[in-house]
Amino acid sequence: MEALDIFDVEVRAAVSQLQENFSSHEFQTCYYCYIYENYDFNAASLRLSGVPPKLVDIDRSLRDYGPKGNVSQDVTADLGVLPAEIWQMVCSYLDFKSLASLRLASSGLTDIAAEYLVDRIRIDASFESLKRLKGIADNDCLRKNVKEIIFEGGLLANVGCVHSYMKHFDLEHHQRDKPQKPLKGKGFDRAMRLYTRNIAKWEKEIEDKYRAYRKKYEAQQLLLLGPKAHLFECMNKFPNLKHVVLRTDAQCDHMLSQRFKTKFCNDCAVPLSIETAPTTWQLEHILRPGILTLSGRILSPKFFDGTGFRDQNWLNSVFADLYFVQLMFRPEGETLQQLASLQSPVQHIRMLENGHLASALSTCHNLRSLTINFYPSHGMVTSTALDDILLPNHVFPKLKSLDLDFFTTTEDALLEVLECQPALESFCIAFAHLSAGSWPSVIHRMRRNLKLGDFYCQGYMEDGDRLYPMDLCERDAWTDGERLTLATCVDCYVTDSEYPEKRDDELTEDEHDQIYNPLRCMDEDFDEDTELTLTFGSLSGDEEDEIGNDDSNEDTDMDSLPDLESSSEGAMDVD
Repeated sequence: MEALDIFDVEVRAAVSQLQENFSSHEFQTCYYCYIYENYDFNAASLRLSGVPPKLVDIDRSLRDYGPKGNVSQDVTADLGVLPAEIWQMVCSYLDFKSLASLRLASSGLTDIAAEYLVDRIRIDASFESLKRLKGIADNDCLRKNVKEIIFEGGLLANVGCVHSYMKHFDLEHHQRDKPQKPLKGKGFDRAMRLYTRNIAKWEKEIEDKYRAYRKKYEAQQLLLLGPKAHLFECMNKFPNLKHVVLRTDAQCDHMLSQRFKTKFCNDCAVPLSIETAPTTWQLEHILRPGILTLSGRILSPKFFDGTGFRDQNWLNSVFADLYFVQLMFRPEGETLQQLASLQSPVQHIRMLENGHLASALSTCHNLRSLTINFYPSHGMVTSTALDDILLPNHVFPKLKSLDLDFFTTTEDALLEVLECQPALESFCIAFAHLSAGSWPSVIHRMRRNLKLGDFYCQGYMEDGDRLYPMDLCERDAWTDGERLTLATCVDCYVTDSEYPEKRDDELTEDEHDQIYNPLRCMDEDFDEDTELTLTFGSLSGDEEDEIGNDDSNEDTDMDSLPDLESSSEGAMDVD
């Protein structure tokens, strides 16, 4: 039997199997993938299982196709065998290195693979990075598949002298790098001379690092002083851009990309400025209508003050399509200085007062997740009013997750906002203040009127002069060898219809819920873990856990921060 006949027999057998296992509108896509998998039906079926039908309207058919020459020849090497749509589907499964190799297979695959080569771009506040961003935007192939832009907008701090810079290298984790002063004993004079030479070399290295750091700082300041609009005019050239991330909160090199560390870091010393004023122009230049997700840490509240071209109409246009919003705010340096000069240790301020955030969010008809947080500074207890974030009686029909902290409101206003959201499943709250009403009443009404799957309480909640610390531990659970916090009990009370298990037939359901409200019995049943340790002893295994985690959890504070963007693996670092 000739090679062509063998091919036809195998194809006809595979086609019959494909027709039985796949719907008709997906048939031709499966046919192409079958050939791509070297006539292996099982491999083709496995590849297609669970894959959304990206190519359901392919008109071209391979029924009349017959292989030329030897069937052992790799039929996928020639672009003519498979249409461009199938190669695009193949490219969507490949990683960066595989795409780069595929581009070298033939000239016909060069442009097709290039479209999928860059899907995520990282930029920073430097001329070189923004220049490369423009280079990708001007490339007709590379710009097509860019879906996400991550702006590491952290600016270098103005470290005035080498002595201030050198203080970082006096920290404990640098002690092994620094020459150690010898102990007195035999050969002390010789060891001291060697130490003097080594410490001089070490200080010279630090001075060189400081000079390199100052050059980078001065170059970045030139960017801040000049006009920046022309550097970002290329943002409109990305047709499929859907995700924008602005990140300025990385105070540790573990939170920075490798590209950023290579450019700006000397060892692990990364003195980043806490000034948030530049974030207003950073975010306004990378935002545009059509964006689906927005994440910003840490952002100046003045971004929503309506100045410049960031007026209400512009904000509404860029927020209209958002379904994921995650923002963390911190006042600008001038505001922080004013707060620090006040004598009162606790300040209740409205950082977003008279802003346009609430109105902009009201245009997000497809909003599914909303996070509005505030970076605590100078003892601020509340940073805005709830009305500055969410308009009263406004309904988000698809909102499933809501995360708010450092705000003030009333009991009725909070419940009114929550009850207006029909799809709400998860609610996270922290450091909230009630100017009217009480938190025991709030969670009681939430239990009755809401159907939440998760309710997270963090920090503390305040109503009038009463504080409810969420880290208090239940005594009964402690004596049983478990650590059960007040936050966990509040979550169970609000979300679990069977909590508590105890029942009294003489009590109405409303009276029963009131009695077992964890915030009402806080004084009798909950205490600080230190007091419980002194009274009942430590939990079994606490000391072992503490010893075992000393090294592994060295950076717990940084590692515990939530991820705002998707994984950086495979991201295209522009510079």
